[in-house]
Amino acid sequence: MTLSNQWWQWCWWLRSSVLLLLCVSPLVYSNDILCIDHHRHPSHSTTYQQHTRQCNKASSTHVKKATQTTTNKVYYTLHCADKSAVCDHVNHTVRQATDILSSLLQLETPLYANVSYFSFCDAFDECTIDKSEISIGQAYPSVSYLMTDQSDNMTRMYPQATLKQYTRLKPKPQWLEYDIISQFNADNYWYYSDDPSDILPTQTDLLRTILHELVHGLGFVSSWTDDLYQRFEPYVDNLTPFLTPMLLIPPKQLDTIAQNEDTNHGNQPFWGFVEFPLDKYMVYHSVPLTSITNLLNHWGDANVLYNTIYDMVNAWINSDLHLYAQSAYHGSTTAQDIAIALPNKNDTLLMETSLVPFADGSTLSHVDYSSYHNTADYLMTYTTKPGVGVTAMNKNFPTGPVGPGLLHVLASLGYRIKRPGYQTIRPTLIFWNPPDDLVGTTDNPTASASIVPNGPARTPYPSSSSSSPAPSSSASIAFNSTLPYLLSPLLLLLCIFFVSL
Repeated sequence: MTLSNQWWQWCWWLRSSVLLLLCVSPLVYSNDILCIDHHRHPSHSTTYQQHTRQCNKASSTHVKKATQTTTNKVYYTLHCADKSAVCDHVNHTVRQATDILSSLLQLETPLYANVSYFSFCDAFDECTIDKSEISIGQAYPSVSYLMTDQSDNMTRMYPQATLKQYTRLKPKPQWLEYDIISQFNADNYWYYSDDPSDILPTQTDLLRTILHELVHGLGFVSSWTDDLYQRFEPYVDNLTPFLTPMLLIPPKQLDTIAQNEDTNHGNQPFWGFVEFPLDKYMVYHSVPLTSITNLLNHWGDANVLYNTIYDMVNAWINSDLHLYAQSAYHGSTTAQDIAIALPNKNDTLLMETSLVPFADGSTLSHVDYSSYHNTADYLMTYTTKPGVGVTAMNKNFPTGPVGPGLLHVLASLGYRIKRPGYQTIRPTLIFWNPPDDLVGTTDNPTASASIVPNGPARTPYPSSSSSSPAPSSSASIAFNSTLPYLLSPLLLLLCIFFVSL
């Protein structure tokens, strides 16, 4: 056999292996409707707490009456816990924010925002938190639906506001009353849009903040998080940080499994990772983050039950797939390394990746501050300086607070834009349904648990310990250099290259 033939056969084998890895998806789907309730605590910069359920069984009392309006715009209900005069200012500002969005979006179905204005100090005990770390507001989708995008066969969490634009979707979900849940901190020194005087250097523009948060509720949010790293870090010496999308949790998990979550007790399941629609367009240099999600979902075939948390950690470290997760972390903490590739437009929108360490809720769910804070696309930076309001920014950027790059992103999520030049993208979506044999669920309650004895996992050190015990004899190599960060994108590009042969 000649060397050229050996090389050709090796390439064919690698291409076939990569095709098998990428094309055999652990996700199946049907016409059942599964949705995920989201909850966030504003004083914790963490990702969403999730609860998956059969949303087609939602109570009809939670459905907004269609007779309330015939105009497709953004509506809101304000719950204000402050003095009446302040509430009037807040209401005026919220109305202006929803009017701005309504003037830009050609909505297929009306959207409803639940807006609350109250003291975070009283409600969330933020009174003793450093002032620079106190949250001034937040918004999130009330619910997301697990949908499979047939353009790339990926399953993602579609916020209700986004999915409402897909009018050809069948069957229709029983929409919840509100699409967006938003909360704003009455303890902050706000500037209201009906204030006749100029904004003070110590005030924060409430209009700008409301617009920013409502856009998050429309779907400008990423699923990538370091939650799994935080979960594993106590069990491994010098664990290299890594990033993954949110963990998928099926609706039928056993109570005995659910109670083991975030503990070191009992069996530990892995059912896969799941993205938001925005993640579909993110690229790490030329590598789509979705490609990394696809690879990571082959860890344990996204359907594995580990005997203990130690077995789960060992299995993760022993898998080469964790190198891709390390690479994703590296990209998310290196300025201007990750961007949104705007579809049908030869341009990108740089995402916030300058924060070190990774900051859940800020990194990847905002645009790059250094690039955009003084441009027309300033709205979705993760922070804003007091004393800078929409009125002043409009003088420099007369197109308004929702910039052209952001409008292109909203169009790529499925929203129609009233201004010319923005192409709406709506792939064919079908409802996702978990396989019948998912371990740790009522459909498969006696699944065997995997034991992985060899690996670096060890008992977490007591918080008061001043010294570290000797590592166990089964400890594997600690990846403390930058080598995995350099190799992972190259390996992924190599895989993508062979798939395209």
